[in-house]
Amino acid sequence: MKPGWNKVFKKLVLLALAVCLIVPQTAWAEGEETVPIWQFQDMAESHWATKHVRKIGLLGITSGDDKGRYNPTQNITREQAVIMAINLLGLQEEAKANTVQVNLGFSVSAWAEPYVKYAVVKGIIDLRDEAGNVTSAGAWGTVSASREWIAKLVAKALGKDADAADLDGAYTGFVDDAAISDGYSGYVNVVKNLGIIVGDNNNRFNPTSPITRAEMAVVFGKAEQLLTTRNAHVVTGTFESGNQTSITLRTSAGTVVYPLADDAVFYAHDSNSPILPSNLTLGDAIFLIQYGGKAYYIEKTVQTVRYETIVGEFVNIYTDTSAGQTTRIAIIVDGETRTYPFSASVTSFTRENGTGISTSEITPGSVLELRRVAGTEQITSVVVKKAVDRKTISGTVERIFADQRLIEIKDPATGERQPLYTVTADAAVWSGSRQITLADLHVGDEVSLYLVDGSVQEIVVVKSAVTTVEGKVQKVDASLRVIHLYGTPIVGYEAESNAVISISGLNAPKLSDIQTDDEVVLELNEKQRITKVTVLNRSIDARMGVAFVMFHEDSNTLIYEDHEKNLERKVLSANTAIVNQYGSQIDLNQINQHFREGDKIDLVITGDRIVRMGYSKTYTGVLKQISAQTNTIVMDADEFGEVSFTYTNAPAVALFGKPNATMSDLLIGNRIKLELDPTQKRVMFIAIEFQQLFKVKEKLSYKMVVTDSAGKSHDITNLTAVSFTHYDKLYATYADVTAGEYVMVTFSGNSATNVYVPRLSYGIVQNVDLVNNTFTFTEYGKTARVVTDNRLLDIGGTSYYSVSPLKSGDRIMLVEGDNGIRFVTPLVKQQRKVFRYIANTQTVQFTAVNLNEQNMFKVDASVYVHQQGTPIAASTLKKDDVVDVYFHESRLFEIEKR
Repeated sequence: MKPGWNKVFKKLVLLALAVCLIVPQTAWAEGEETVPIWQFQDMAESHWATKHVRKIGLLGITSGDDKGRYNPTQNITREQAVIMAINLLGLQEEAKANTVQVNLGFSVSAWAEPYVKYAVVKGIIDLRDEAGNVTSAGAWGTVSASREWIAKLVAKALGKDADAADLDGAYTGFVDDAAISDGYSGYVNVVKNLGIIVGDNNNRFNPTSPITRAEMAVVFGKAEQLLTTRNAHVVTGTFESGNQTSITLRTSAGTVVYPLADDAVFYAHDSNSPILPSNLTLGDAIFLIQYGGKAYYIEKTVQTVRYETIVGEFVNIYTDTSAGQTTRIAIIVDGETRTYPFSASVTSFTRENGTGISTSEITPGSVLELRRVAGTEQITSVVVKKAVDRKTISGTVERIFADQRLIEIKDPATGERQPLYTVTADAAVWSGSRQITLADLHVGDEVSLYLVDGSVQEIVVVKSAVTTVEGKVQKVDASLRVIHLYGTPIVGYEAESNAVISISGLNAPKLSDIQTDDEVVLELNEKQRITKVTVLNRSIDARMGVAFVMFHEDSNTLIYEDHEKNLERKVLSANTAIVNQYGSQIDLNQINQHFREGDKIDLVITGDRIVRMGYSKTYTGVLKQISAQTNTIVMDADEFGEVSFTYTNAPAVALFGKPNATMSDLLIGNRIKLELDPTQKRVMFIAIEFQQLFKVKEKLSYKMVVTDSAGKSHDITNLTAVSFTHYDKLYATYADVTAGEYVMVTFSGNSATNVYVPRLSYGIVQNVDLVNNTFTFTEYGKTARVVTDNRLLDIGGTSYYSVSPLKSGDRIMLVEGDNGIRFVTPLVKQQRKVFRYIANTQTVQFTAVNLNEQNMFKVDASVYVHQQGTPIAASTLKKDDVVDVYFHESRLFEIEKR
């Protein structure tokens, strides 16, 4: 080998290893199930480190070189070890996205720099301590890591700084204890006590010796089990059953079956040699790594007591006098009510997070997990997996938002308004024996609300604020605004000028649209005048694309030809809505000026009347299919159902934010507005309708400037043509939009049609209910509430149709958009050290990692300060307290003292 090539070769090897350390991160991407490399050609089955090498390979902590080798005998460098620690903690993406400026003061490889800097930010390495580890040439990252240095790195990564401080200077028990460098003995004691790093056969720790990649695999393989937040691919539970092709575990989420990968491996906790699946027995604790629901690594872990669990819905707790005053609990399991005796030691229930819950809080239907030692009868503990909160409240209706399914009532005794309650989609609303809709309620109605987990499941009208009359229409005098019913006084009922007319399927019906023999419900005010008419027995007939033949002005008779070439006649009235080819409404006497024989028209017919006649041109609905071979577009049109349209040349496409949109931007399921060409035969133009969340950057009288999730600015113009709605207001205007807050904008093509002001809150996810697709959310400073009707969850631009990505303990910004759309942004978590709390300014100052970072924050009433869920005063924070802090856009929301 030529002089100098030895150094070059070493650098190339180190670079190859470095790349391999980073590559497995792709397996951690959301929704991606690519299995990382974990079987290496240079790791024999009998090698003492193969078990741990396979484990950390599957966990994405590290990988081999481009030839499929792990290189177990090579020494690990400091920067490589730091990357492995970052990967162990699952912080790869945070490291790459880190914007905190850190001045290292020593050299590391370019590919490792973001990870080393983020390790400084997270407190995994300390710049002051590492200043003494820099070589005379300024090297640090490429220097081989010593065993004592790795002990410190791993202990700090696991958050054991305080334990190490307590043990600093204490005898480690190793014969070469005196050789451990100053400041390292506490960390060596920690990793020894945790069983992560042990001595050699002569009980020597060899503190300054380098550590190999094989030894490193064992270290991180053992450290993984001590993480508080585990890799998403890790599953833990107890063994239920298994065969040649699958393994069944009982987990916290219930019983789960995992098919076995072809090369799946089995190990025991206390051995590095593989075991057979037949070595597993019922109740064994299992550590499993899966990808795509398939098990690759199964390890039997330590378990001292075997338990069995019984899950069911709570019925009651009672005393069995026939069995000597034995306390028993009844639950429903698989549709059958079963009872179990309590152990005398069971004095309370606990939630899944370990906090206690009173038995008085447990209502029928709550999901419980009863636990007992296998082979015994008595229940020894009860875990509340889902506590159902049932209650009934009464009051008078104060506000109703039928579209958002919200209702607010007022306590009639105190006059206090209750919070807005969400009404579930399947909630029943009763007025006497008649089932009505939420929109049929009135302000002032006396109601009882039946709540389950804070959401309204049923509404009963105790006393309506209006009088209702049901009957069949005898005649309607539209000029006098009077409706006569059979069997009622001849004078009939007079309608108020703003009376609401409701006929299913008909937009904006008028009093004149009510016909003889219609079955109706009339709502009367205190003056016995009609405020609302609901027609019960009539539906709408919509006919699309029939041919205009002629219109007789003397008799107001329209003659048209249906699709079978049959001529039909219908009489139009002065109340018929007539729309020409330009979208403008015209009068009866203008029909012959705008329509010609053969023009295609659309009709909306109710009974024997035409209530709407329009030129066949524009349609809205949901895109179902596109065929480039046949030039066909199929849509589910709002009024006409599934309809097929054709085109000759590709239609122009309008999509907000994309000036050059094409047909390729159309997606199945999009809501679209489709416009035909002048021949009424081919599609000419398509506007894509969609909703998007924006942050309001600036409000001007003539436009609203907003930014999307990527930070790009957009102008919302023509504000006078935009409707505004608000989550908590019956009527909303542009004045309800606030700069710096969020809006959900609905677009049709390039034009905004609606701006919705959503509910914005910050807080903690307490519980996730996958069965009902709901989650319990505690907004900072407020009581917990259940978020229901979650149709779509948007997390970082990725859409989910269930709440499964959310986890208990997540800190999030929650924007509750319209129509069940939720936008979730995780709060940024950092571990910081308190420097001081300044009482007179209510400010906390943290120890700075570098000179450029923000380290002073106002701690007002909106900041949640606590220790393990118990609120504490900010003034109790002392110097060097280790805290977890949560931010959004540099605003502090939570301080959790460790």
